[in-house]
Amino acid sequence: MMADRRERWGELKSVDVLGTVPGAEGGLATTVRLTFERGAGTNIYVWGPAGRIIGIDARPYQSTALVAVGEHEFQTMQVHGAGALRLRVDGTDLVAQTPQGAVRLTREP
Repeated sequence: MMADRRERWGELKSVDVLGTVPGAEGGLATTVRLTFERGAGTNIYVWGPAGRIIGIDARPYQSTALVAVGEHEFQTMQVHGAGALRLRVDGTDLVAQTPQGAVRLTREP
């Protein structure tokens, strides 16, 4: 997969983690953007319940739709039955509700 991308797009320049959402069967799915000299692609790393990568998929990036579920709360739409991610606005911050508790999201420069 990476050799094909390097052949088409040149050398890898940067890797950015775009986010992680609950996946099927209690795992997580992390989307990573790979930027090359002449293009970019995304990989989705699927984490199993034991914290190990159990799958890697390469596909075009797709944004995630958020649905308002309250005045300052939003939730992801899930088509495949996995748990939804819930977000709420707290002042100027965004807080994600996770199974481990609330996580305040920050923007890095």
